Amino acid sequence: MTLVVGRRTRALAAVVLALLLLVPLQAAPLHGRAAPLPAAGLWLPAALPPPPYFGGPATALPDGTVLVHAARYDPATDSWSVGSPPSHVGQQYTATLLADGRVLAVGGIPQADIYSTDGAALYIPATGTWIAAASMSSPRLGQTMTRLGDGSVLVSGGFAGIGVAASAERYLPTSNSWVPTGRPTTVRAYQSATLLADGRVLVVGGADRTTSRYATAEIYDPATDAWTVAAPPREVRSLHSATRLADGRVLVAGGSGPQGYDQIGTAELYDPATNTWRAAADLPEPRRGQTATLLNDGTVLLVGGNFSATVARYDPASDRWLPTFGLRTKAGGQTATLLRDGTVLLVDGGVAERFDPTAAVPRFADVPPSAPGYEAITQLAGRGIIHGYGDGTFGPGDRVLRAQVAALLVRGVWWQSDRYTPGFPDRNGVDDELWRAVGSLAYHKVALGYADGTYNPTGPVLRVQVVSLVARMQIALGYWEHDGGARAVYTNVPGWSGARDDLAQYVARAGALPDVPDPDQVWSDWDQPATREWTARVIWQAFNSPGGASR
Repeated sequence: MTLVVGRRTRALAAVVLALLLLVPLQAAPLHGRAAPLPAAGLWLPAALPPPPYFGGPATALPDGTVLVHAARYDPATDSWSVGSPPSHVGQQYTATLLADGRVLAVGGIPQADIYSTDGAALYIPATGTWIAAASMSSPRLGQTMTRLGDGSVLVSGGFAGIGVAASAERYLPTSNSWVPTGRPTTVRAYQSATLLADGRVLVVGGADRTTSRYATAEIYDPATDAWTVAAPPREVRSLHSATRLADGRVLVAGGSGPQGYDQIGTAELYDPATNTWRAAADLPEPRRGQTATLLNDGTVLLVGGNFSATVARYDPASDRWLPTFGLRTKAGGQTATLLRDGTVLLVDGGVAERFDPTAAVPRFADVPPSAPGYEAITQLAGRGIIHGYGDGTFGPGDRVLRAQVAALLVRGVWWQSDRYTPGFPDRNGVDDELWRAVGSLAYHKVALGYADGTYNPTGPVLRVQVVSLVARMQIALGYWEHDGGARAVYTNVPGWSGARDDLAQYVARAGALPDVPDPDQVWSDWDQPATREWTARVIWQAFNSPGGASR
């Protein structure tokens, strides 16, 4: 009898964390770290955002908290407080912090409309509430917002109804009013706008409602209230990122190309001192709609885009992209915010993670590069998903027990506070934490035990059970779709195992199992205990599959 997995809506990272942070039964070492490799940064879990998940941008507030739509995140306590969303703007609105600590939000798509709104709102941190602000002169969607040196906010471009707003305007916080600027040289939406070191604003790329995509740039000068044409970038871009570097240059990366739906993998650098562009190193892979965050060490972190879990980190000093571990989950409508401690908070719907750029990737004395599980263990360790023992080893050949999986499933899906007593008669001496975890999974109908009413908490998890858990949870979490036509594989595994369909789904999506390269051959050790190394390989293969959480 296999463990029964119920449907969950958490991110796959929680599942992987639960399966691989293998807690010893009693007082054995829990989360010891091995000697570090050079720093590449690690993604760590953060408290889950409260609903409503569909929301707007993230804004770092003066007190160190982060406003994300209707909620505020406190990094000091890793917790969220819930408020009300702004009712005067639409979905996909933009926002920026004002000099007095309030937040201005504008534009977006009203729920009752398919176009855009001219609405604006102000967030008052002291009360945690949104109030109406003066409306813009034009509806806008896909506009840019830039706080200028005098405290006013430049809003430019964006879709207005069935066309594009051929205007820009400035918000004056002291009078809650808008004033028009000079006319931009190009009508555009989904462009970038970057405040330069001298106070001017560089606007690059963008698109209109038709098929036009732009390889143009212009500069707004607040001192003269005038727009002037700048040197054109090397490529057509929209939905790209633009980041001012520590030396004043601007890194422009990725985006959509001439087709509008394509992704481009190039980057370029603009030098405002000479009004020139030059090519930068190509991205590790194409992306659009990504976030770009300037880190304290001067590197730039690019995250997600187009529902990807990949991450890229640009080093201006060497003009290269540094190896960086990906997200635990896919990101498509994400926000990324630099916190006071130098970490980055990423929020995407109901998922949150924190990137520590200074953290070192662990390595393990008993997992050499030649080991079959080296890539899987290293990749998962780099994401903070697996840990080793205090003596610097991983224990690749150690068995995984059923009570351990129960405890870590509970931790992975944030059920630690559950206090359910399991109805199974065979506790077998496991400690209170593990037994409560078994009770929690039984209560939530994730694990049902055996047909005779027992659970066997100290028994090993079998290899076929690991595959079943991974396949079912990938499907439950929406990363894989169940394929009713998936062909039968490893047909020597008996039907009474409950795993035949799970095997078919896994192979259809992630390929043949580790050490069993031919799905038509006999899988002789399907009912043998799973080791930590083999479990890591199964998880990473699924995690890294097309549609998996690392893609």
